Amino acid sequence: MFEVLHEEMKRQNVSGYKLAKMIGVSNSDMYCALKGTKPMYKGYRERIAEALNCPVSDLFPEEREVTAHE
Repeated sequence: MFEVLHEEMKRQNVSGYKLAKMIGVSNSDMYCALKGTKPMYKGYRERIAEALNCPVSDLFPEEREVTAHE
């Protein structure tokens, strides 16, 4: 899940912990979202894309839009 995101994080040498700090969420929330046990909400996707300086559609091509709890 989120293969493109994981590849971009690896390319930019950004860990899940660092990404959580960059977008202002807890490390545990980021870990769960990256593993797919917590929904990757639109707000998360947008903040991650901004932090990694990539379009949302490039990082999350397979992700359908999640609208609950945004």
